[in-house]
Amino acid sequence: MDIVGVPEIYEDKLYEGTIEEYRVELPCGFIEEDFVKIDGVPAMAASDPMHNHYNKVGSNTVHTTYSVNNSYLFASKEKGKIQIAYKAIMQDNEGYPMMPSNRIFISALEWFIKTAYFTML
Repeated sequence: MDIVGVPEIYEDKLYEGTIEEYRVELPCGFIEEDFVKIDGVPAMAASDPMHNHYNKVGSNTVHTTYSVNNSYLFASKEKGKIQIAYKAIMQDNEGYPMMPSNRIFISALEWFIKTAYFTML
């Protein structure tokens, strides 16, 4: 569904959990993080090319970093409380993804499935 790129399939969510052994499992439907706090302090993505620079300039505070890999978020801190504001695919009560009632989206999805199927044949 992400290939079609319809923004209505995403919703903003907040997850609160606990970091154990430097990692926390990401919630179901997770697409990408918007903001991460570890122990109430904003954390920076380890992939940010400036994260080492932030630690040296202007403060003595060492910032906590994180990275997302598969279905886990890995932190530079062994234990702690975490808050993740993230984008997720909308799901029903049983955990199935919900599709928007947008005829353009449904048509594009239908053509994508047909193309993928006939390409295999």
